[in-house]
Amino acid sequence: MIDVKLPLRTAYYSLLNGHLVYGGNIIPVSDSVEKLADTSDIYVLLTQQYGTPILTQQSWNSEETMLIDIISRGTRVSKNVTDNIASQIFTLLFPNPQTNALPAQA
Repeated sequence: MIDVKLPLRTAYYSLLNGHLVYGGNIIPVSDSVEKLADTSDIYVLLTQQYGTPILTQQSWNSEETMLIDIISRGTRVSKNVTDNIASQIFTLLFPNPQTNALPAQA
C-alpha cells in the first residue's frame, strides 16, 4: 500500500488555504496548532487522518478520512461562525455531487 497521508493533507491545504473568509478576514488553515500565530480567533485545523486499505489484486486503493476542526474562540462564540466556514469548506470541496475539487498530487 502507498502512504497517501501527506499528499492528501497537502491537497486539502492547497484547496482551503487563502480561500476561507469570515468578517472580511482570511481564515488561517494549518495541520498543526504550533504553526499558527496565536492572534486569530477563528482558524481551521486538519487534525485526524485515517486510512483503510481497499484490497484488490490490481491496484493500491484506500478509503481516506480527514477530520477538519473549525475553531472559534472568544467571550461569546456563535455557532453561525463555524456553520458559515463549514459551508464554505463543503462548497470548495464538492463543487458538484459527482466530484471533489482536491488538486491532484504527485
